[in-house]
Amino acid sequence: MRVIVSDTPGTEHANAVRTAILYGYNGLDNKSKYPDIDISNDVVIMDGGWSSAVDYAKQHEEVVAIARSTSGIKYFIDKAKEVYPRVQGFVPMGSNAYVELFIFSEPEPPIIVTCGCGDDEIRNNTAYGNGLEFWDTDWTWYGGTDASSFANGWICGKMLRLYDELKKIYGEQATWWHARSLLRNQSWRIEANRPRDTNGEPVIWCKENGYGRPNLDGALDNMNTFVVEPDPYLSQVLLGNVGKITGIPLGSVKIMLQPVENAIEYVIIKNATILKRIKAQETLEFIDNLMTYGTYLYSYYAIGSTGQTKESSKIRVIYKKGNHPSIIYYNEEEIKKME
Repeated sequence: MRVIVSDTPGTEHANAVRTAILYGYNGLDNKSKYPDIDISNDVVIMDGGWSSAVDYAKQHEEVVAIARSTSGIKYFIDKAKEVYPRVQGFVPMGSNAYVELFIFSEPEPPIIVTCGCGDDEIRNNTAYGNGLEFWDTDWTWYGGTDASSFANGWICGKMLRLYDELKKIYGEQATWWHARSLLRNQSWRIEANRPRDTNGEPVIWCKENGYGRPNLDGALDNMNTFVVEPDPYLSQVLLGNVGKITGIPLGSVKIMLQPVENAIEYVIIKNATILKRIKAQETLEFIDNLMTYGTYLYSYYAIGSTGQTKESSKIRVIYKKGNHPSIIYYNEEEIKKME
């Protein structure tokens, strides 16, 4: 599973959002010239709400996107920061009526991709306002009204396809922001109600239609030439909780750390002194060769772009003459009683 549809399994709504993702991935709304790829096994409907989906994604690194087609986006933003930039969230603005919403104070969309919906109107025909990023079609055969729930699926599928194709070219250097900014750049901006600049050209963003309707083929055509700017959302990401430090006695001690979401660096502490710093992309285990007999306490903390975690619980290693080092205590409270 790579994409979570946060919805009630077995409902028509959930199934329709999932199908929209599959169709969007292959550009079926405008008959993409690129070959179809079956990702049906990658997109799974999961009950439990937004927080449950994010918590699941924390524990399963194969998850890269969460789509939830409900109102209430302002309540999802902080939680989304816990898994960004690995996981991109997709949530509509929140109303299928053509009304201005005042959820956000700034024009720039939040860390979650937002959307509205329109089809026959050739413009967004649902909620608009600050924070609107895109609009797209829904299933014109699904019902009589425009439904941003399904536009959300189309946009998630399109951006996921672009993200996957960028990965084939740039490897780990390709990011969700790379795909997102390229899709913004290549969106159609042909709405009759889009304001014009002083030269008579359509403005890049407007509160009625956001950046426009995503043009997947146009974005795929420009993958090799588009210059991506630094990700503006990285300053908002939140560090996950610090994990457990473990050790294995090997004549020396093998120390292993649990990863922390959005960590940039890990700092290992030995007897209240910094022993080692490890970059997040490096292996989270190393050997500490004990040269003298004694008792050693190990712990660690993680550093991210917005701060650092608390220190982890400690492990106590006792190295006695004639014996291999042995791990004695894992519980911090037990260690405190011995100190």
